[in-house]
Amino acid sequence: MGQKFKRTPFGEIPVDWETKNLKEMGPVTDGDWILTSDYSATGVRLLQIGDIGVGRFIGKSKRFISEERARELGCNLLNAGDILISRMPDPIGRACILPELDGPSITAVDVAIWRPDTTTTDRRFLTYCLNSSNWFALVGSYAAGSTRTRISRSLLEAIEIPLPPLREQRRITEILSAVDERIEKTHSVLEKLRDLKHGVLQRFFGAGKQVAKVPEGWQVLPLIKVSTLQRGVDLPMQSRRSGGVPVYGSSGILGHHDETEFKGPGVITGRSGTIGQVYFCEGPYWPLNTTLHVVDFHGNNPRFIALLLAFLRLEQFAASTGVPSLNRNFVHPVLVAVPPLKDQEHLVKIIEYSDRQILAEEAILISAKKLRDSLMQALLVGKVRTIK
Repeated sequence: MGQKFKRTPFGEIPVDWETKNLKEMGPVTDGDWILTSDYSATGVRLLQIGDIGVGRFIGKSKRFISEERARELGCNLLNAGDILISRMPDPIGRACILPELDGPSITAVDVAIWRPDTTTTDRRFLTYCLNSSNWFALVGSYAAGSTRTRISRSLLEAIEIPLPPLREQRRITEILSAVDERIEKTHSVLEKLRDLKHGVLQRFFGAGKQVAKVPEGWQVLPLIKVSTLQRGVDLPMQSRRSGGVPVYGSSGILGHHDETEFKGPGVITGRSGTIGQVYFCEGPYWPLNTTLHVVDFHGNNPRFIALLLAFLRLEQFAASTGVPSLNRNFVHPVLVAVPPLKDQEHLVKIIEYSDRQILAEEAILISAKKLRDSLMQALLVGKVRTIK
């Protein structure tokens, strides 16, 4: 016979599992109400909701109050291992375990501090529960506020979550932690690959950054002599027909059409709205009038031109109006250093190889996250049992 389940607010769970609210497992307290006038250069670190990630401690804020002021206010000093829960978006209810920090710390009032009993609970298991879709749905149903959504500490501590036997909590944690470790390693690899790519581009284009002195064989030319830009052409939605030609707006591909006079390869960038993003299209394309696109590459490698325009940070040339706009007449006179075609092609090959590596790692990351999400959905409600 299959195992039996019972209904709970968190979802259906095995009949041999308990449910307990947060308060039953350990005290839940508010963070401290700290005013900007209380800030100091050093002392007790003040953690804020931005430091609370989904299952991870971000810890980017660098605000402090003096130890004397913390004593005057009776602040609740944090301990390593505390579970910090954000009572505000986004998402509301996300939680992380506080790691060991260099000095004393407190947290803002919109962060709840939970100290569950470790003799009956595994804090990592509880944190997984507090970062699941079931939990976010529950918290969201209790949240209130017309301008700034939040959940009160009293409502938060009353929410029930599943509590399997401690041994099973730990086994579930082991499985999910193994997947999380894989995700973190992939994140690390991706960060290194992106840094490497950025470093290559920085070194290459940095060599010609000072146009008064460039490497031998390079030329210094106005951009119009390197890649001539032209405004795109309007194509109303009602005029578009189903086809394989990508239609580009300032934020990228917005749809498709069945014909075009622009045969490609194409390099497109935003003229109005989103400024600075550069898109490369190998084949035919349609650039809308919110874009600028290259109509003459002047014998340069099109992919190299895409890299060059991205490196130029075209947004810096945008007119400062209500809606950002990029006038090609402001960009065309800009002097750029251009290497010989052979060097352009060499750079493109390096970047294409780097991009393939990045795409492969991104695919691994997506798969690992999907696996983690599906495992959480199954393990945290006992659909898949880890211990017989």
